[in-house]
Amino acid sequence: NYGAFTSFLVSEKSRRYYQAKGVLKTVHPDEVRDAWYFRVRTLKEDYEINVDPDMANADSLTIFINYRVLDYHGHLLGATGVGLRVDAVSRLLHDYRARFGRSVYLLDANGKVMLADGTYAISDIHQVEGLADIAAQILTSRDSARFQYHKEGATHLLNVRYIPDLKWFLCVEKVEDEALGEIRQTLWLNLAIFAVVTATILTLVSITVHRYHHRMLTLAVTDSLTGLFNRRAFDLHLEQGIEEARRKRQPLAAIMIDIDHFKRINDEHGHLAGDQVLQKVS
Repeated sequence: NYGAFTSFLVSEKSRRYYQAKGVLKTVHPDEVRDAWYFRVRTLKEDYEINVDPDMANADSLTIFINYRVLDYHGHLLGATGVGLRVDAVSRLLHDYRARFGRSVYLLDANGKVMLADGTYAISDIHQVEGLADIAAQILTSRDSARFQYHKEGATHLLNVRYIPDLKWFLCVEKVEDEALGEIRQTLWLNLAIFAVVTATILTLVSITVHRYHHRMLTLAVTDSLTGLFNRRAFDLHLEQGIEEARRKRQPLAAIMIDIDHFKRINDEHGHLAGDQVLQKVS
């Protein structure tokens, strides 16, 4: 829908990196650019979000959402995920800078600037005059917070909000060089920008995470040929049915349907015809 998504799969068995055009490379533990995969292998959370160059798309900087893939016994099959190109978000931030005259950027937990509007020159707030003095306060805040600092003789007004989905801090900043009476208006406008930018970024992340997660769940319990539930789903429903029957002291019945002479259909007409028969019967 947005022209901004990429997808990939890395196999634990072969260590091959697959993407839309085929095999991109083979990941290796000694390769710096492959460090993310060997980190994801031991991931404890459902997913992680990180920013890396995307080799499959001319090294364009991309926000990746990485999942571990496990088999039914909990063994690692590899890693899969989707990505949102950073330039799509950077263009959005650049538009806000042009419209409102504010610098909008996102920091990671260490104070490094992960996303900005393309004209923002700061890479780490610990290296900035004035900002370095309040860096610890900024990076420990978990609610919306307001700060001000002095740099090159000017007073900078800064609003900061922690975004737990990204584990980043959203910062909206403006040099305040007007009368004192305009400060209140500046702060309220910053808060409004906060709300819009946060909602937009969280919407993009939510679309990526939740649609992808729902698709993965569907694939895990659905047969791709017939669209019916597969053996794993059957086992889950059967176990629930047995427990419910025991709890309610009611009988439980199962019906098996078999297709007579199905092997003859495959032998005489080919497997494509067999697939069509399975689809019709299903």
